[in-house]
Amino acid sequence: MGISTNATQSTPSPVMNLCEVNSHINMEQLFSAVGWEFLRTCPQSMQDGGHDLISQQYGFQLVNPTEGWFPGLEKTREELASWDWRFGKTPKFQVTRSFRVPEELTEDSMADEELRIKLDINNGIIEDITLQIPPGFMSASGFHGDASVITNLRGQRFSEEAVIFLEKSLNDVKKTGNHLEMEAYKNEFVVNCVKQVMK
Repeated sequence: MGISTNATQSTPSPVMNLCEVNSHINMEQLFSAVGWEFLRTCPQSMQDGGHDLISQQYGFQLVNPTEGWFPGLEKTREELASWDWRFGKTPKFQVTRSFRVPEELTEDSMADEELRIKLDINNGIIEDITLQIPPGFMSASGFHGDASVITNLRGQRFSEEAVIFLEKSLNDVKKTGNHLEMEAYKNEFVVNCVKQVMK
């Protein structure tokens, strides 16, 4: 999808829904199975001690993951669910995509022109955005004004928020400017391309 980075490639772990193995399993049974497996396994050798080891244990007790049992747990949970933790630590990467310009938006309807968009992202923030606009697109009634709206994405989070910001900025420009229908169509095309890059 046009994404490049120097970050170490992560390898996803294989996962499976336990219901695929046993459709009758429930959480209580799962807790019990894990607990008994814990009781019968020697922690030093990781060997199965069977019922002899179980008879030497004092049973097991489920942990109650609440703030009362573990003060500070809510703060940790909030931190791990935050945007900064999930996305703000993302290594630097670049997204580059090209979009074919519709014939009606170019000066030469025979030209096969493409609009190219490149985003540089670091720690989940858009550091830079580059548009490579084909000459025919530039000259067909002029693409101006709204290029600054696109560059205003710098410093925004690489998220749905940036798409909403982009749409709002474009609407504000439409309200204040005297856009011809073709110029508005071209601006809308560019913004839709940026939105596709960010999804």
